[in-house]
Amino acid sequence: MTASPQVVNGLTDSPIPYVPPLGWVAVLGGTTLLALATTVWPVRRLLSAPPIHNIGVKE
Repeated sequence: MTASPQVVNGLTDSPIPYVPPLGWVAVLGGTTLLALATTVWPVRRLLSAPPIHNIGVKE
């Protein structure tokens, strides 16, 4: 759910909400960690296993 521009403008007298620098760091850091956790780390783990151990393994 997003805040409407009228609500933000009414509360802050600005059409763009202010986000403190720590908030940006938290959002960008969380997004980066989520991307790494769901793509890079599982692929790295799969590729590090010897191929002979993966023969016959069903997903």
